[in-house]
Amino acid sequence: MDGLGIMPYISVLYRLVRSLKGDGMRIVALFTLMLVAVVSADSGSVFSSTLQELPAGWYNDSWTVDSDGVHFSVTCYPGDEKTGTIGSNGDPAVWYFVPDGTDSLVVNLTYDWGAVLNGGYCLGRVRMHYLNGGFDLIMKETEGPFFMGGEDEVEVEITFFPPEDTWIGFSAFGRLIQNYALHNSGFHLQILNLSAVAYGDNLTMKSYTWGRIKSSF
Repeated sequence: MDGLGIMPYISVLYRLVRSLKGDGMRIVALFTLMLVAVVSADSGSVFSSTLQELPAGWYNDSWTVDSDGVHFSVTCYPGDEKTGTIGSNGDPAVWYFVPDGTDSLVVNLTYDWGAVLNGGYCLGRVRMHYLNGGFDLIMKETEGPFFMGGEDEVEVEITFFPPEDTWIGFSAFGRLIQNYALHNSGFHLQILNLSAVAYGDNLTMKSYTWGRIKSSF
């Protein structure tokens, strides 16, 4: 594991610490969290998953999770509408810390999509959310009302320049609406890989991070 390869686990450990009963147990767990997270490197994984299983703490509404990755595959009949959301920004949300000293954050996404629309409309998108509010769009596919097609293994790479003390999360959304009265429509969106890697000369978690973690107990 590289210097910051443990970053995706920080939020999971943090939630575990909060769930412990008693100050003594929390102090021991917090000390363990600090030992795990005090690292320094030139690059490090903030999040990485093939999504063949649901990441810890994520929620799922109407997506399928299997060995091929998460996918939203639906058929709509006249007058029907189907939606689905999957991601880390549920209740409670899971957030991933972008190390201080990050000059750039590179997000990579690989996905398949396809649609057969007979008077219908489809929408698929993936967003990166921020703890302090707002989001950035990673991908968006939309078609209608008459369409047949799609693409396999679409690769997206986007570079972001986050400020210090940034926490991120991810979500994916799918929707299919069928308006035409005589036919049905189908839509498929599948996420094969999603990752975020931080780059900088000296990536660290500074001491004030511990104050933030401790203050939330």
